[in-house]
Amino acid sequence: MFTEILDWNRAASDALDFLLTSGFCISILEVTLGAKTDRYKRFLKWTMVIAVMQLALFSVTLGMNAIDVYIKTTMPEFWVNTSALRLMVTILYVLFNSLVMLFPTLLSFWGSVWIYPQQKSAKIFTAVLAGLVVSIISSYISQLFLLPFYGESVDGVIKAMPSLWIIVLSMILCMLAVFLLYQKLCCHRLKKMVETADGRIDSFIRIPVFSSVLFALLISTLSTFGIGPASVSWMDTTIYVVVFVCLISAYILMYWSIFRGMSLSAEAAKNKAELDVAKNIQASVLPRTFPAFPERKEFNIYAMMEPAKEVGGDFYDFFFVDENHLAIVIADVSGKGVPAALFMMTARTLLKNLTLTGKQPEEVLFEANNHLCENNEAEMFVTAWLGVLQIDNGKLCFANAGHNPPLLKRAKQDYVYLDYKTYKRSIMLGMREDIVYCCNEIFLKKEDILLLYTDGVTEACDKKGDLFGEEKLKSFVDKTQGNNLEELLQTMKAELDKFMMGVEQSDDITMLALRVDALSEILETKVSAEQTAVVSDFIEQVLENSNCPVPILRRVLVAADEIFSNIVQYSSADSAVIRCLVNDEEVCISFEDNGKAYNPLEREEPDITAPLEERNIGGLGILVVKKSMDIVEYAYSEGKNRLTVKKKR
Repeated sequence: MFTEILDWNRAASDALDFLLTSGFCISILEVTLGAKTDRYKRFLKWTMVIAVMQLALFSVTLGMNAIDVYIKTTMPEFWVNTSALRLMVTILYVLFNSLVMLFPTLLSFWGSVWIYPQQKSAKIFTAVLAGLVVSIISSYISQLFLLPFYGESVDGVIKAMPSLWIIVLSMILCMLAVFLLYQKLCCHRLKKMVETADGRIDSFIRIPVFSSVLFALLISTLSTFGIGPASVSWMDTTIYVVVFVCLISAYILMYWSIFRGMSLSAEAAKNKAELDVAKNIQASVLPRTFPAFPERKEFNIYAMMEPAKEVGGDFYDFFFVDENHLAIVIADVSGKGVPAALFMMTARTLLKNLTLTGKQPEEVLFEANNHLCENNEAEMFVTAWLGVLQIDNGKLCFANAGHNPPLLKRAKQDYVYLDYKTYKRSIMLGMREDIVYCCNEIFLKKEDILLLYTDGVTEACDKKGDLFGEEKLKSFVDKTQGNNLEELLQTMKAELDKFMMGVEQSDDITMLALRVDALSEILETKVSAEQTAVVSDFIEQVLENSNCPVPILRRVLVAADEIFSNIVQYSSADSAVIRCLVNDEEVCISFEDNGKAYNPLEREEPDITAPLEERNIGGLGILVVKKSMDIVEYAYSEGKNRLTVKKKR
């Protein structure tokens, strides 16, 4: 019985065919998913997979042969000749042949999932694609090469098969040719995609799976009905060739579309990653902690930046040049993505570093422009507005490099543009070298608000394509009540969102607002004992005008008298500047002189508990100052002593 159901020659031929197709699939998987390390371990695992699958194939073939023998020898003739049994047998043969054709695919699937470390969808896609390709080679491409080698018909239906070595040689040559084409045209693309575990292959995984099953069913159906290259009828052979030409053409177009789709998906993923990097760069350099300088009561500042989907290069910055000068910057870099973000970083660093040297805004822009023009092969540029505010008197010096004109609101008045006719500007940074930038100067007063913005505000578009514009911006902020800067900018952003409803934001929206809350009263005087009364009268007048409580006023006057007397006696200075700043929370008085460096706070405090005759001379005045004031600070810079006292109200 066993000899009746087993054809050893056919079994050996099937085993050799399976080994060849398995070797091809493994080669595809190795060049796509394999690494240089652990090759020996992979070889052992693949050997186990091939052995198990070979045994499974042998068992399935043996079982099908047993069924065939049973039908022909044991089943009653009545059942053998019925249409129902013939249909069932035909379906069984189609399914069997399909399963045999899918064995290389199943081997590739099992081996790739077990052996390789890549994401599962990438392994399945590569394994099933390899199985489909080897099915096409064994069922069609190699068969075309064998057409001249078929012998005369044996039974009038099927031609005689060529010798085994011709079949094997044909398979090897075809597989080698297809493998080389895969390596040259597809491997590097697929390998690049499977190495990036971002899920882009997931949407394409069903196509090769369904294609492999469909191809196996189609080939099995044709073979079951005797349509193939071994058919005697030229019509059957023609049908076979035409069907496969159309099918393979469809597969080529389909997989070209798949790889094209993967490439576009990869490009989209790359662009998204680039935008994320640009957003991180952009966000990392922007000061976002507010209130920014809670210890400074002379001003308040607030800023916000809402990045667009395609990140540009907007940035803002504010920092102290020294204790009495605040720098403010807002800028907009041309271009999108990482290049714009990197150019933004360069521009920001240049502007900040140059400003910290104490240069005037127009000098900073001049030098920054020349630096940005060097090696600017991408021809990028940046619009920028740079201002330096002298905090004690409200003097604002600024220069404009092609940026939008700021809005200024004087106390209890409407906003006005610092337009180009009155306040000159020059061209953007990075356009060409040696551009001369103009310095503008205004004085801010208490409760004045300065509003800076980028063109993402005025060039925001609605559904009709109309721009928000400068006129609408001014009209809206004029209607805004109150002096709360955060509320002002957040309300402005909400208005822009309402205006752009249904339209994607095309550019970064960046805004910065500065409000002056208090200005110092300044007295410049000679250092002499006769001027002590003048200093006291000046401080008293400022405190009285600010409705300072009398107990605090008296304490401050005592401390001020001691400090100025100390300057007269010990500093060797010939001039001094006294700045007096009063707000709702505290009184702050700063004494600055051009004498020799001397820190009175370092002097040893006298022991007021000791008998009078045992006490050291001096130091009592500074002790009084320390005891009567909440904060006493000393600094020496630029050849000047600065002693600052603060008293809470």
